[in-house]
Amino acid sequence: MGKMESFDSLFETFQPTTKKDWQEKVKADLKTDDLDALNWIDEDGITHQAYYSADEAESSKQALQKENPSWGILQSYSLDDWKPEDLRGHLKKAFDNGLEYAILYSEEFSKAHWSILDSALKESGQLKYFVKGGFSEIALSEKQGMLVDPIGKMIKDRKLVDGQIEALNEYFVKQISAFNMQRFLLVEGSIYGKMGASAVQEIAYCLRHTTEYLDLLTDAGQTADAIARSLTVNVSIGSAYFLQIAKFRALRMNLNRLLDYYQSKAQIRIWAESNPYYLDHENFNNNLIRLSAQSMSAVLGLADRVSLSDVGAKLDRRLFADRMIRNIQLMLKDESRFAKVEDLMEGAYYIEDLTNKLAEESWELFKRMEDKGRLLDQIESADFLSDLKEMDEKRSGEFASTKRSLIGVNKYQNQEAEKGEKVKSGYESLSQKISKS
Repeated sequence: MGKMESFDSLFETFQPTTKKDWQEKVKADLKTDDLDALNWIDEDGITHQAYYSADEAESSKQALQKENPSWGILQSYSLDDWKPEDLRGHLKKAFDNGLEYAILYSEEFSKAHWSILDSALKESGQLKYFVKGGFSEIALSEKQGMLVDPIGKMIKDRKLVDGQIEALNEYFVKQISAFNMQRFLLVEGSIYGKMGASAVQEIAYCLRHTTEYLDLLTDAGQTADAIARSLTVNVSIGSAYFLQIAKFRALRMNLNRLLDYYQSKAQIRIWAESNPYYLDHENFNNNLIRLSAQSMSAVLGLADRVSLSDVGAKLDRRLFADRMIRNIQLMLKDESRFAKVEDLMEGAYYIEDLTNKLAEESWELFKRMEDKGRLLDQIESADFLSDLKEMDEKRSGEFASTKRSLIGVNKYQNQEAEKGEKVKSGYESLSQKISKS
């Protein structure tokens, strides 16, 4: 018997089974007809089944989302937390040891910060720095590598500021005139995740935030293609591994769907950032495991840039923490070869089905948001973001009562956590909320 004949006979021996066959077997083994008891419903009301088959995949099969499977290893640094000379030296060493992109940011940006940026650029020899902050940097727009989100700043402050969109449009015109269209426009969608948004809510708010820029800037005379090519959408990475993989894929699907309405085929860059909401603010060692899972979910979700947080690390061990979170991604990229496989999740029935459900649920929520009018008109209203507050309170209560588990925080706590001042995020985490309850 030849090798091919032997191979074919193997498939004849083991006949394929259907989902119905599996269900009948489960009923017999568990002595129950209630298969719904094996399913679970997440906080967005989406049902997750215990078993998926090709039947679901046929209706949810997705086209390749991204041609290049690799991603950029990115880290963020607050200009307010580092001494200029320390940051300059650290950035040079980080770039020599695997870091590919850095974001330097400050909530209150000043001209004094440019000295740090300029010297860092000269020492590294790489123009891969961006700056995220408020509005004042728009006036300093002659610098390269800008990354601005005036709408995001107004959302965080819950205050409208006149002239910001006009200033942004002027900067846009300068960039086009200079043939220097970099990705300078940020949709800081991670702020919604840091406030406690669910997966569906975060996607929907990112879409609404993006649409606001598309509408305002096209009204000012810019093309949708030019706007999309300048955009980076920043999204948080939560702790539910499979759900987060599907969230990033659903976000890209919906961003492409959104751009279709503007007759644009451009690709918006997605930057995934670990969410401090789900991290332990007192124990960085505990976070390392969670950060590894978060990094994998972002990469498998086909994010273009991934950055991890050093929240919980002792300030005097920050350099060590910085190296650890960079090495997580280097291991995924260079040892696990995640950057070499076109789409590791293609054909995963559960992920493709969940991606479709997240995409549809978030799109419907986005449309309901749009029916209320423009985002900027809602910012100062009393009920703006109230749905995120409700979700946060509901979730916090479930974790506080141990209905849901956060390892190392409300279950299997480490009683010997390192003492000393720790890196904070500026947002209240689940671990901090639980400790208060």
